[in-house]
Amino acid sequence: MKNTITSTGCFLYMLMAIFGCERIKPTPPTATTLDSSLNIPISSLFIPIRYHVDSLEEIINTKIQGTFVQQWLEVNTNHDSLHLTLTRKDRIKIRWIDNTLYYTLPIHLEGKFIKHVNKKITLRNETPITMAVALSMATELSFTNNWQLQPQTSLKKWQWEKEPILKVAFVNINLRKRLDRFLEEQEHLLTSLVDRELNKILDTRSILQKLWFDIQKPVLLSNWQQGLWIKHTAQQLEARLLQDGRYLGLDVRLLTFVKSGVDSVDMPDTNVHLPAYKSLTSSSDSIQLFVLARTSFSTINKVLSEVLKNKVIRHQEYSATIKHIESYGTPNGLAIKLKIKGDADGTVYLTGTPFFDSTTATLSIKDFDYDVDSENTLLQTADWLLHEDAIHFVERELSINLSAMLEALPQTIEGAIEKGKSADQLELFLSSLEVKPQTLLITKNNIQLVMRADGKAVIGLQNDLFTKGGNKKTR
Repeated sequence: MKNTITSTGCFLYMLMAIFGCERIKPTPPTATTLDSSLNIPISSLFIPIRYHVDSLEEIINTKIQGTFVQQWLEVNTNHDSLHLTLTRKDRIKIRWIDNTLYYTLPIHLEGKFIKHVNKKITLRNETPITMAVALSMATELSFTNNWQLQPQTSLKKWQWEKEPILKVAFVNINLRKRLDRFLEEQEHLLTSLVDRELNKILDTRSILQKLWFDIQKPVLLSNWQQGLWIKHTAQQLEARLLQDGRYLGLDVRLLTFVKSGVDSVDMPDTNVHLPAYKSLTSSSDSIQLFVLARTSFSTINKVLSEVLKNKVIRHQEYSATIKHIESYGTPNGLAIKLKIKGDADGTVYLTGTPFFDSTTATLSIKDFDYDVDSENTLLQTADWLLHEDAIHFVERELSINLSAMLEALPQTIEGAIEKGKSADQLELFLSSLEVKPQTLLITKNNIQLVMRADGKAVIGLQNDLFTKGGNKKTR
């Protein structure tokens, strides 16, 4: 299509191009009185969010460090005491298995021991006793009603890597039994350290709330001058946790209504109410979009006038200029009224029927028919006007490839992910996108078209959000 065609013109031609034009007598076709609106099916969008476990491990090790506990611990009935400190010095290891995070948390313990020899004499070690224990912890993840990912960590077991044995004078004192009880007493403190940091890192409510709003922002096709917009209106949100290799996966299914148009008055409002958490039970990774495109005849005729008014039609030695052009709906389709001046003066009406080539995603004119009604004086004198060569510009102008518009549909999803996520970087690709027209409705006020686009979601991941490494991608 010519670059001079505006966006609204493109949309108009998209609709007009599906009408095969047949010349009729210059008796005005009857205008339709239909005043209805199409109800579009809901669209289903698959949106993956991924946290790389290595990145999660990196940030956990950054946040959980230093000394957690410093306190006096009475170790026996003689009131012998141990001033104990718990510190993480070695690296925390994390695994993600069956929706559970498993940790190995290495703890270094130091203590100064005070032994009561009698009421007046105490004995203490000059060099602190050192011990090491590896804690095994597990975090179950679940959603709250308001989409917050709620971690619940428990201390499963521990293994002493350096036995807590204290040598005082000539006596070895094994403190393991008392320290085992101490670790049990400190379970809540230790597990809350993990839960607190996971709540900050895996802030799913903020991610999904921002996604909910960002996906509803209208997308304007900048290469179409009249401001053609595509807009989602979110309706429902579902999610589930899963394991995707080394990724903690969050699959999100967003249900929306999708509309497109050039009249800003028709742009739907944003749904500001994020629904309560709902579990995703479907395993499909497909995307199914239903798009309602609607343009009023007032907008159509404005663009027609801008594009085709004063257009000169030539054939051999004849020429005529389009002085006025107007379109309207009829009970059987679309009518176009042309007022021409030149070697042929008068009014010509064209009508048409739809045609869409799904293999090329192109709307175009089907079966031009330019037979002249010999009983009509205007058409007799204007036979050259309707010659195939002379009106070839109509066929050329009234064809549009919808690829640019359809390609903008996944862009609305990708844009929302880029703005709304705070997990590992990802890209969303659509493969085997298949587009089919569903319903065309022409009313007295506008033209409405519903298209369906089906595709399969393919995820591209970048695993360096929390690290300083390169930009390695996996597909």
